Amino acid sequence: MRDNENLVIAGRDITTFVSEWSAVLTSGGGEARGLFDLAVGDDSGYFYGSGFLMRNIAARATVPTATEDELLLFAVLVVFQLSGFPGVDPNRWEGVEAHLRSAFAYFKEIGETEAARKLRMDVVNRSLSEPSRV
Repeated sequence: MRDNENLVIAGRDITTFVSEWSAVLTSGGGEARGLFDLAVGDDSGYFYGSGFLMRNIAARATVPTATEDELLLFAVLVVFQLSGFPGVDPNRWEGVEAHLRSAFAYFKEIGETEAARKLRMDVVNRSLSEPSRV
């Protein structure tokens, strides 16, 4: 992410965390690198690229020890994904940095209240459509 960007979500500045996390991914680190490789040269690039990013944050954000920074980044990426990646060409993934810029821009555009509503509605819809695990 650019040095002059401040990524503030729910009153918390996650700029440093996002920059360090994305630097690892853009320098060849992270899990599921095969998804990244598919994203770069495929017409379905956005599907694979977003999958790569989600694989690398969801595993961290869905455990009881998740940090607030991990949870907030996960929320930003989920809202962008649930909304169908607005404002981007779904056939062309432009990389980690571009995806993050688009996701944060969308999150800021709709605002935290609307983002929270989208997340809540996704949870409600899943609970109504998925069988109980009890």
